[in-house]
Order: sequence, then C-alpha cells, then structure tokens
Amino acid sequence: MSQEKNKSKFEEWKSAVKNTPPERLLKINMQGYILQSIGLLIVCTILLFRGSWWWLIFAFIFSIWNNVSGFISAWKQYDEVVSLKKEMGIVEEDKSLHRNKASFIKSKLGKKAGWISIILSVLISYSSVSYFGWQWYHKTIMILCVFILYYFIYFKLGYSLAKRK
Repeated sequence: MSQEKNKSKFEEWKSAVKNTPPERLLKINMQGYILQSIGLLIVCTILLFRGSWWWLIFAFIFSIWNNVSGFISAWKQYDEVVSLKKEMGIVEEDKSLHRNKASFIKSKLGKKAGWISIILSVLISYSSVSYFGWQWYHKTIMILCVFILYYFIYFKLGYSLAKRK
C-alpha cells in the first residue's frame, strides 16, 4: 500500500517536472543570470586584489554583459507571459508544497522571517562547528548544517508560528 502511495507521489513529481509552467522556468532562468553575475563579480574582485591574472577580468566583464542582456531578455519574456495569462484569464494553482508554505509564511510573518532564519542557521552552525576546527570537512559539515537548520527553522518553526498568528 505504501509503495503505491510513494509511486503516486513520484508520478506527481515527475509530471510536475515535465509540465513546469513557462513563467516558473523564466524566473529560474532570471535567478541563474543574477547568481552568475554575482559570482563573476566576486571572481573579478578577487583577481583584481590578487594582482595575478588580472587580464582575465576583461573576459569576465564580457560574460557579465552577456548575463545582463540574457536577464533583460528573460524578464521581457516573463512579463509577456504573465500579461498574456492575465488577459486570457488563465489562473494556475501552484502545487508545490514548499512554495505554498513559503508564501503563507511571508504573508503572515513578512520577509524578515526568511532573513532571521538564515541568520539563525548560520550562527548556530558556526558556533557548533567552530569548536572542532576549520579543516575542509568541518567547513563542509557547517554548510550542510546551515541548509538543514534553515529548512527546520523556516519551514517547520516558521510555518507553525505563522499558523498560530
């Protein structure tokens, strides 16, 4: 019986991945452009202060320009898709449990709840892992702890607080 339930959940997930709405894909694409640009800016800053291989900055600047133009293109496409759906009266229900929980938490507790969850998870992870040292595996454990603690603080504790409010 539980295998059938798990299989149906897997089938639901599989169909959701196959049938992702275009505006969701465009949002993911825009986030990717922003994160790539931030990463390239960080690399450019490191190369600038290190002094060696500074000439690679020019290639990265062209990559940043490419990301900016890609972001603008995806943003215009997103804007058109959303306006077309509004004109046609198409309203799609979001089936993602985590996005629904996150929007519920934001509506009840505000955007500060996410930032507070991030800060708390980093502080707790840093304080608990810093006792053991700073070898690479301790840093890896700390990063994993940050993600796990964020999930529990935001989606479990934050959701229960939002339900009470």
